[in-house]
Formats: sequence, structure tokens, C-alpha cells
Amino acid sequence: MKNTKKLLCIITVSLLLIVLVACGGHDAPPTAPAPAPDTGAAATAPDQPDEPDQPAESDQENVTVVFWDMMSGNELYPAAASLHAELIRHDYPHITIDYQSIPWADRHATFVTAITAGIGPDFSNGGGYQSFQFYAMGEILDISWLLEYFDELGILQYYDQGQLEYFRVGDSQVGIPIGMDPRFMIYRADWFEEAGIPTPQTWEDIYNAAVYFTDPDAGVYGLVFPSEGADGNVLFFTWFGMNGTGIWSADGTSPDWVNPANVEIVEFIRRLNDAGVLPSGMSAYNNSDVIRMATTDSAAMAIISSGGTGSAISATHYGQFMLLPTMPAGPSANGRNAGIASMNAYMAYSQTDHPLETMQALGWWARNFFYLRTDPEIGVGGALPRSDWNTDPRLLDGTGDLFLRDYMAAGRMPETHTLVFPAASIDCWLTQNVIDSERWWMRLSQEILTTNTPALELLQQFQIEAEELVASFR
Repeated sequence: MKNTKKLLCIITVSLLLIVLVACGGHDAPPTAPAPAPDTGAAATAPDQPDEPDQPAESDQENVTVVFWDMMSGNELYPAAASLHAELIRHDYPHITIDYQSIPWADRHATFVTAITAGIGPDFSNGGGYQSFQFYAMGEILDISWLLEYFDELGILQYYDQGQLEYFRVGDSQVGIPIGMDPRFMIYRADWFEEAGIPTPQTWEDIYNAAVYFTDPDAGVYGLVFPSEGADGNVLFFTWFGMNGTGIWSADGTSPDWVNPANVEIVEFIRRLNDAGVLPSGMSAYNNSDVIRMATTDSAAMAIISSGGTGSAISATHYGQFMLLPTMPAGPSANGRNAGIASMNAYMAYSQTDHPLETMQALGWWARNFFYLRTDPEIGVGGALPRSDWNTDPRLLDGTGDLFLRDYMAAGRMPETHTLVFPAASIDCWLTQNVIDSERWWMRLSQEILTTNTPALELLQQFQIEAEELVASFR
């Protein structure tokens, strides 16, 4: 396995010693006055009730809390987010956020190394399985207190309850949802209309349309999606969503890579590749290559992520490329075909020296991230976890990703889900986090495109590795 797995194996012995503590939950946050109202440039959404006053600044100790913020937009995002962090002083004069931008690349090793060494942040955001892993290690602060406070404010009702529940383990709230970052398929509506081809609703429709539009001599291909990098990893989830499947057993306790629906995924992508409807060398394509294909009239269909990719394509080709009304159904979908999204969270760490101020800062950031999200210049993607925000004209009008705007306006977020729900045991949480961070999906995509290994045999390789990884944490 890769270095990340080796690092995780090193901490296994320590993990076993603290599992009982983790399973028993964490101490409740100290009783304290409610956080101060958000005001000024970072004001909360309209019609939100005022928050109770807190003691005067002179009655509170000045505290600095460290926030590790994953790179959530384009190259302009970190500077904008850092300035945004300074606004907390308007509402909490005694709190300073030490803002630090963290890249997604190697983020797993970055967090594990820092947390196990006791030099991690006070709070952060992160991958969809990160809070479960650190909860299993006894390193996550239960932030149920924040939900109670949000309820008092009257804003908890706007949160998607499924997303809140996703980040709940037993009696502990291990994260506050940031939102969902859906992946979707777009198609050249103008080409399809001119050719008299109906909008694809099944995989057979995808295949037939892709064959029709492919013209290698003209550099035009039926379908393109990234297979390299972080986006190539998470976009591969889309195939599982279309075929109504996953890689864990129904009870979430054991790997299930080799189920027949997953075999169908491998075989269908191979069929597309053998038909020549995928660009040559697509196994090395990243999002930039997909954008290039889409914006040079070289692709009839594309699987893309919301945010930067959607913004780049819709800026020049919206109206020609359009969002498919529904995700096409694979042969095993049985009505379960749906959009797939990553779902990440804000989390606080139990090793913080300032649990109250950490939760106040986390709650402030979660309630005010809306204003960063509505700035199209910094390229933040994804739908937010609150219904009032996702229908707010400032978000719908401010997003540069017109495909995401249409996705939300069409009410498709409720049908969107994550590929893997929280695993049912600590060893499975750890395994899923490694699968995600080590980019197993990217590797599977590339092996489908570049090898002739039979589908079942290929999936069995991943099955064996997943079983070994689960066993290493038991």
C-alpha cells in the first residue's frame, strides 16, 4: 500500500487503546454565554433572529484559534477567505482566526501527521470521511451544542436533516455540513436537437449517441470525463450513482467491490472505450482537458463537477451544452439512478485548548460562508446545506456555474447522495477514508481504460486490498 496506509497502520495500536474512549463520546462543551450576533459585512441571512448579547470584551480573554481551510475555489479564494476570517472580530472581539489554506493534495497525510503529533488546527473542514476517522481516534470534539444553539436561533430548520444526520455518530455530532458538490452529465443540446436524437436516459442511449457523434478525424468524441487527479477520482463516483450501486455491503460492515452492478460499470466503460468514443489517452485527462474538449466543440457529452469546471464551460458554451434532466440509468439502477456528490464538513478537534471559542468560531464561519459562496470571482462550487440559502437569488445569480444553478433550480438536490454512507464500524471508517484519500477510484478508472484485465478480476484486486485494509484496523 501507499505511504498513507503505512502511516495509518502505525497509529493502529494507539487507536485500539482509545477506541473505548471514542465510542463513549466526548465531554460536553463548557457552559457559556451564547455567541454574539453577526453584524456588518458578514451579517447572517435576512430574517434570522438576533443572537443574545455576550459579556463585554474586557470580561473575556483574547483567544486565537487555528482554522485549516481546504482550498475551496480558484487561486483568488485563499486571499478572499483570509480577509473574511478577519470579520469575526466584529462579532467576537475576543477571537482571532489564524487562517491557513490547505491544498487537497496529500491532505490525508497532512492531517494525520499533525493531529497525531498534537500540532493540528483547532477546527477545519475536510473530506467527507475525515471527521469519522478522527472521531475513531478520539480526536473530534462533539459539537452537538452548536446544533442546539442553531435551533435556538431558528436556523436549524433550514439545514438538510439528512446531511446533519450523516455527520452524527451515536450521541455525538462530528461535523457541521458544508454542503454537497454534485457531479453531473452535460450534453450538446444543439447537436442532439439538430440530429433529432432524444436526450439520453439510459446507458444504451449514451452509447448510441456517443457512437453517432464521434468523428476522430475531426477530433470529436462522444463522451469525455477526467481520469487523473483529485477530480478524476471523485468524478468516477458518477458511474456508481447511475447504476444504483456502491462498494460496501448493505449493512456497511464489509467491502463489496465485486457485486454484479459494479462489474457492469467496468464492462460498459470498456465497451465505450473499445468503440473509440472516448478520446485517446483519456486515462491521463484532468479537468483542464475536459474543459478544453468541451470548449473547442470536441465532445458531445461530458461528466463534470460543479464549481470551476462548470463555470469554465458554461461561460462560453452554456445554451449549447445543457444539463441532462436526469442521470441516465444503468442496467441495475432499478429506479435508483441519481446524482452523486461529495459531502464535506466543518469539524473541531478535541485537542484544542479553547473548545468554547473554537466552536464559536466554527459556528460563525459555518453561518457566514454563504457570503463567500455568492462571489463568482473566487470560484467556490457546490450547493449549500441550507434550503434558504440554495433558493436565495444572491446565490443563484452569483454563481458562475450555470449548470449548478440549473441543477438547484430544478430541485435535483434531494435526489443527490454520497456514494458511501458512514461505515458501520471504526475499522470501516478508517478504510473508507484511505480509499478516498489514496484515490482508489482514479486508479480503477485508469486501469479500466489502459488494461485488458477482466472486469471481475480487476474488481477482485480492489476487494482484496479493501479487506486487507479493514483487517489491519481490527
